[in-house]
Amino acid sequence: MQEDAKNYISALALAEDPKTTRREKAKAWFSAAKLERAHGMEIMGYEMFPDFNFAGGNFSLGNYLSPEEVKDKQFVTDEELHRFDATRPIISERFHYRYTAVQEAEKAAELLPRRSQAYAAILCAATGWMLSTGATKPAADLYRRYVKNGRAFDWASHFGHDCPEPDFSALGNMDGAS
Repeated sequence: MQEDAKNYISALALAEDPKTTRREKAKAWFSAAKLERAHGMEIMGYEMFPDFNFAGGNFSLGNYLSPEEVKDKQFVTDEELHRFDATRPIISERFHYRYTAVQEAEKAAELLPRRSQAYAAILCAATGWMLSTGATKPAADLYRRYVKNGRAFDWASHFGHDCPEPDFSALGNMDGAS
């Protein structure tokens, strides 16, 4: 878990470094996104709402009690509730880190030529992440974005499933630092 967290932080630092080329930034954003998607529960999952990391994300307290519902149950002190409120995730969906992973993948895709395989492959992966979460609207939005901007690929008939890795090497030398 510590190694995954270190790799995630390193990928974000590279993605945000102004000296990094567009292609390397895109690779770094996608690397961070993949790490977050694969290991998000371990490196940034919330013990309680919305992820219920204490149970590996498999259950929750009661029927997925929200912070407002927990307040009525007197399970914790007022001080603990205040601490909880101060550290809420920006995205309050269950498995919130998957949504953040998609945002990072979108940052990667935005740096790439829209007709490239890498652009399509990244949006394909992000679509699959949303489908596995049950978030069909964000998945559909990602697919529409691909259809509007991307190039057709044989594998795209199963978009969001069995996505290839992005071929960053096919992008050549993309115009230096951004």
